[in-house]
Amino acid sequence: LLALAESACPYRIGAGLETLGREDFDGALPMGITAHPKIDPVTGEMVLFCYGLEAPYLTWSVIGRDGALTRGPTPVDGVDEPMMIHDMALTERYAVIVLAPAFFDFAEAMAGGSFLAWRPERGTRVVLVPRDGGPPRWAADEAFWLWHTVNAYDDGPGPDAPVVLDYVQWSRLTVGGEPEPGAAPARGGLVRARIDPVAGTMARTTLDDARVEFPRIDDRRIGRRHRYAALATETGRRDLLPGEYDAVRFHDTETGTARVWDAGDLSVGEPVFAPVPGRDSEEHGYWLTFATDRTDGSAWFLVVPAQDPASGPVARARIPVRVPLGLHGCWLPTGGG
Repeated sequence: LLALAESACPYRIGAGLETLGREDFDGALPMGITAHPKIDPVTGEMVLFCYGLEAPYLTWSVIGRDGALTRGPTPVDGVDEPMMIHDMALTERYAVIVLAPAFFDFAEAMAGGSFLAWRPERGTRVVLVPRDGGPPRWAADEAFWLWHTVNAYDDGPGPDAPVVLDYVQWSRLTVGGEPEPGAAPARGGLVRARIDPVAGTMARTTLDDARVEFPRIDDRRIGRRHRYAALATETGRRDLLPGEYDAVRFHDTETGTARVWDAGDLSVGEPVFAPVPGRDSEEHGYWLTFATDRTDGSAWFLVVPAQDPASGPVARARIPVRVPLGLHGCWLPTGGG
């Protein structure tokens, strides 16, 4: 088990969540990894990236199913200045990394300003890094920001097939320096990008314009076509703090429809899918999330049925210590099946 942070070495933790020590994979990854590597459910490989403040500014690596490093830090050609990159996606063929125009600005920071500079005139680029080690392929579009991807997959056979990327899109960076005076609030929604690796272009389509974050799918679908995505969302019925959510939205990419569970007095975090053992369907399982009751500060663990998620939890457990709702997690089944 690894506890991950933003471009730093992870920490190994035990089954009881005890800290076991810093993990640099026998010195092979001294700069660490980011908080969002992706594990291929078929090969068992963990593909990861790391950005840095010095060259090489972006590298990628692969850890095998057995936990041994199979590809050391490999620079991504075409990245020649320090940028913040929070998440990635994975297909059978590519590691998909979005480079939005969020640049580290040392001069501004030394002058008392923000360490991060949003430069929308630079646009947003997407790099498709072939997992077989081939040269990266690039696409570009107008500027947008993303914190989290939903999933990606190759839309056809062969290296020239388009790549489909689902993600939560924001109109600008939502952390760091203050927006320009009079700037509109950052807009967010669920978006699908179709990336052409030959033409170097991407076409974006809004799947759901609700304000959402913390998207997750059934992890067994990572890198392959998925149908359902669960996301934290706002109902608009309550006064919430920035980054606070009072509902879970379940989007069906086949029908383009969504079902919503209104959490009422609860603020909810990221949903995670736990499948029913022995069943491959995305509908046979449960969505798990932490929640905080805004009336008394109590913390809860919720279990929502995937077949009827709008009906709300079928079980809830009181958590003795509040779990931060911005925390990511994963479902790890026991060995007993």
